[in-house]
Amino acid sequence: MSRTSRRLLLGIVASFLFLTLTTQAQESTTPPPERPKVAVIRFFAGIDANGVGALLQTVDAQYKAGVRRFILLMSSPGGDLMSGFMAYNYLKGLPIELTTFNVGNVDSAAGIVFCAGTKRYAVPESRFIVHEVSLTMTASGPGNISIDLPSLESQVMVLKNQEVMMAKILATAIGKPQSDVENKIHAQTSLSAQEAKEWGLVQDVRTELFDPADSNLVLAVPPIGPSMSPAPSLPFSPQFSYSSGAPMGDVKKQIP
Repeated sequence: MSRTSRRLLLGIVASFLFLTLTTQAQESTTPPPERPKVAVIRFFAGIDANGVGALLQTVDAQYKAGVRRFILLMSSPGGDLMSGFMAYNYLKGLPIELTTFNVGNVDSAAGIVFCAGTKRYAVPESRFIVHEVSLTMTASGPGNISIDLPSLESQVMVLKNQEVMMAKILATAIGKPQSDVENKIHAQTSLSAQEAKEWGLVQDVRTELFDPADSNLVLAVPPIGPSMSPAPSLPFSPQFSYSSGAPMGDVKKQIP
């Protein structure tokens, strides 16, 4: 190899080493991208199509923006079971880190949504209520409600299936036999935060809700207001709705 060729080769090698070292130096000084803050959602409303719809739309928007950590602050009297099941299934199916936090009361169908959290906490003065499902029949017109036996039996079957689904979700969350959860449901059980921790429904009782330096409040679902539903129209027909609602007088205090 001639002297000129050697010089040319050495020059190429030196240039390559220079570019490599320069690139590595730049990469080492470039700060990593900032991780998105935790999205905090305040949900102080009943479990229904409107509230759950607003909740899931907000989660979708934050997810598209790169957020993967969520804190759901909850205080809810419960409501529609189907909306509760939908919210639970959707939130559990997302690849996110969800923390649910009872900051007041989580009753009935709200407990289903609460169980969607991989981390579940409660403030010391909060409470939980678990109880049997119920069927509400309302008329879309004047007069008495009339229902035939096959239709009534069909509705009873729906109630039983929904109660089994609710018990299965609770049992999965707390890590106890489904029969134990069903006993609590049938006993119309009220639990304090500490009792819920002993039962396994919450993992810890805390007073600090989130870290302000690493969190953003992205949604506040307002409490239930006066019903704005239009007056029912004719002709008359029975309307069915399912909830885990029970009169407060029927709820029993039970230590796990």
